[in-house]
Amino acid sequence: MDYFPANRSSFYPLITGLVCLMTSTGCNSQPSTVKATGKVILDSKPVSNAEVLFESLEKNGFSAMGITDSNGIFNLKLADGVLGIVPGNYHVSITTFKRGDPKEGIPDTPEIIPVEYNERSNVEVTVTSEDNNQFNFEIEKQKQNSKTNSKWRK
Repeated sequence: MDYFPANRSSFYPLITGLVCLMTSTGCNSQPSTVKATGKVILDSKPVSNAEVLFESLEKNGFSAMGITDSNGIFNLKLADGVLGIVPGNYHVSITTFKRGDPKEGIPDTPEIIPVEYNERSNVEVTVTSEDNNQFNFEIEKQKQNSKTNSKWRK
C-alpha cells in the first residue's frame, strides 16, 4: 500500500502546510525575553568593543551576547538577533580579544580584561522576569607588586 501520492509534487504543499501549522502553534516558537543591559568598567574607565556573553546554566537554555559601545554599555541579544534574554541563571564572561587576519595584515586585538572575567570566570547572575535587568561590571586589574615584578633590582 502506497501512502504517498503518485504525483509527489502535490505532496510538498501538504508538508509545507503542516510545517507552517506546527511552527505557528508554538512547536518552534521564540522564547519570551526581557530587556537586559549593563556596563563594563575597567579601572574606572568604560570598555568599548568588549563581548559580554551570558551562557545559560539551565539545560536547553538560551545564551545571549552584547557588545559594549564607547561608553561601556551593552544590550543583550539572543543568537538570532532578538533583543533581550530569557529569564534564568547565567554564567558571564567578558572579553576584548579578537582574532586578527594575518593574511590581511590585521593583528589580534589584545585581551585587557583579567582572566577572572573570561577564561576563568566564576561570575554568575540571575535574570529576572522583570523588564529592567541591569548588570554593571566594575573590574579592576590586579595591582602589580613592584618588588616582585621589577626588572631593575640591585
